[in-house]
Amino acid sequence: MKSSQPSRMQQPHRTWQNPWALGSILFVVLLTLVCYQPIFDESKQFVNWDDDYYITEQPLVESVSKKSIREMFDTKTTVSANYHPLTMLSLAIDVERGGMTMKSFMQTNLALHTVNAVLVFVLMMMMFNGSVPLAFTAALLFAVHPMHVESVAWAAARKDVLYTLFYLLACIAYVRYTRTSAWLTYGATVLLFLLSCLSKPMALTLPVLLLAIDMYVGRFRQGWVRPVVEKLPLMAISIAFGLMVLSIQSSASVGLVDTTTYSLANRLVFAGYGVVQYLYKLILPVHLSAFYPYPNDLRPGNTPFFMIAGAVLMVLTVVGFVVAWRRSRGTVWNTIVFGLAFYFITASLVLQVISVGGASMADRYTYVPYIGFFIVIGLGVQHLASRMRSPLIALSAIGVIGIAMAWLSNDRIGVWKNSEILWTDVIEQYPYEFRSTDGGDIVVKKGVLYAYSNRGIHYIKTQQYERGAADLAVLSRARVNHADSYRAYGVALQYLSRHAEAIDAFTTTMNQGQTDYQVYRARGISYFQVGQLQRALEDLTVSVEKKPDEPITQQALAEIKGLIAAQQGTPKAP
Repeated sequence: MKSSQPSRMQQPHRTWQNPWALGSILFVVLLTLVCYQPIFDESKQFVNWDDDYYITEQPLVESVSKKSIREMFDTKTTVSANYHPLTMLSLAIDVERGGMTMKSFMQTNLALHTVNAVLVFVLMMMMFNGSVPLAFTAALLFAVHPMHVESVAWAAARKDVLYTLFYLLACIAYVRYTRTSAWLTYGATVLLFLLSCLSKPMALTLPVLLLAIDMYVGRFRQGWVRPVVEKLPLMAISIAFGLMVLSIQSSASVGLVDTTTYSLANRLVFAGYGVVQYLYKLILPVHLSAFYPYPNDLRPGNTPFFMIAGAVLMVLTVVGFVVAWRRSRGTVWNTIVFGLAFYFITASLVLQVISVGGASMADRYTYVPYIGFFIVIGLGVQHLASRMRSPLIALSAIGVIGIAMAWLSNDRIGVWKNSEILWTDVIEQYPYEFRSTDGGDIVVKKGVLYAYSNRGIHYIKTQQYERGAADLAVLSRARVNHADSYRAYGVALQYLSRHAEAIDAFTTTMNQGQTDYQVYRARGISYFQVGQLQRALEDLTVSVEKKPDEPITQQALAEIKGLIAAQQGTPKAP
């Protein structure tokens, strides 16, 4: 079954003279700008999830100078166990022009997101015979889908919108190259790919996607040698960046989870689970979360559906591509298979076959991959438009759906207003639940560790110590292994004058590997408050040994030595 012939809405050679195209993209841009207005709320704050690592506590972004830029691009410089110097440079420029105000960061994020939506439209028009219904659908859903809010409303997600800019431009340049064979456009493709890799490692999939584009446009029927050889420079860049990122994350012991944590069968289940969940949230974007934990009962033995469903969809895509290879360009089958391949190729690094981080999935992981699904949906809209007397009906229908998605996104943006609202939203969906027994509390349902920890730390920083202690107590009851949480718990308990409990929290912190001078000093002060002067002396002595030039610790140690000497009836040491 072949697609319909180009109509007045499908004019590939005069795209920007087509009023349908111009009207469609104008609608996408305006709806996007209206939808995302809440990100400029004056009360919007940075959240305590990576915003500190990337912006508020990051020395790299304090200025834009030759020295700082040189340091950003130094391969030894990493931020949050990643190498993305262009992202850091863009954040530094925002600090330079607006200071540490949220407005400048949101302006850049929204500008990049809006341009990306326009680029999706352009790419779709170039690849699919100037089909306005397909391009409009893909661009509109990309612009206002609620799953994309995280990448725009979260300041630290700058890397998503930035790498996508260069990624889409590279695709557009390459499609142009397949038509003209001009080496200038090929060189532009390589350069844009490099810029995308310098923004975020997820760009590494581009060489494989370009091979998929080659298959779709029929270049392999003319011979496979040239298309493959053309990808070698891109593959070299991809492998070099991939090895560098792998080395960085392995040495930092973050990001990549040890493959022994979950068996291969479990990880295949996770991949299938992710595919099914992403499809579900594509159609019904509800119960979104900043953090999705691994489901407690997700095992191959009792949840075969996810593994089978995900595996079947992947296999069908591969088989479909083999079949599509032999068919002519422009068939419905080819387009569907290309859309699915687009998704799986661009999402391959985050489908958790190699477990990344502590989350089973993430909204931001769909930012580029969803374009593949949008292609399939757009194909349906195109088919509907070709069967109607007036294509305006089809465009209006998808426009209404876009407005509904924009309304959901507008509401979702409010979740990213501050740390308290963000983590409360996660906790409401993934709470810890306990059952008390003679042997102590038993966790009946696990929640999200980061949500309780980060909200608790936020409460402590805003001097809401009771609330902070309550959140961090949940983690203590669950006996989780997270030194930072116990340390913050101890601080909250100290402010509440619950020093005996604070001692236990700091001791647990030490047992879990955090033994810097501040922990010893904090526990020493609590020992002093409960009258255990000898133990306070021991802790403060260790603290001074670890950091001799800390005057606060030295003063506390001297006071305790004086008290001990007074109790023993001996003269105070000079």
